[in-house]
Amino acid sequence: MRLCRAALIPSDIDPYAYDPEKAKQLLAEAGWDKINGDKPITLLTYYNTPLAGNVLAAVQAMLAQVGINVVPRTVDTPTYNATIYAKSPDWSQFPLVYAGLQNGPDPSAINIGLNEKQIPPAGANFLRIRMPEVTGAFDAALNQVDDAKRAGLYQGVCKAMNANLPWATLWVAKRYGVASGKLKDFTWIPAPAGGPYAAHAEKWALE
Repeated sequence: MRLCRAALIPSDIDPYAYDPEKAKQLLAEAGWDKINGDKPITLLTYYNTPLAGNVLAAVQAMLAQVGINVVPRTVDTPTYNATIYAKSPDWSQFPLVYAGLQNGPDPSAINIGLNEKQIPPAGANFLRIRMPEVTGAFDAALNQVDDAKRAGLYQGVCKAMNANLPWATLWVAKRYGVASGKLKDFTWIPAPAGGPYAAHAEKWALE
């Protein structure tokens, strides 16, 4: 996740290794075949690019390998927002969502999607996640102005998210950029959807 950048990743979190057989075991223990079986599950999204189509096809195929039948449903942005931010949402319309949330390398950006205080209409926690450990970890980090202490508190956010699993990252893209070797103090952080974040161009200089 963007939140758990390399410098902030705690050393003792569970990596949740790719393990389809373990997934099948957990689904069997949960009684998945009786709860849902092979009934299709909607994967709602507003992304309609060729890349998104390929991602959704891959997700659909991989989940099918463990017995989860996912059917992507792409809608326009107004329909998507009306569905997820409804005062009384119809959860059958979006049991799974493929979406983005905020941009930027600062981990505070993700707070609006996970903090209990950001449940609509206050914010973008449209899944209505209520996890006291996650909310508390975010609140502690957001209230800290000392950068060194703040980094440690966001490790606490990583740990709380890792333990509670409020959501899962569906995929991560590698992004590349090219710059002249004459640039000094150059930092480029690629955005998930393409292009750079604010990269502090005011600090760059040519040799």
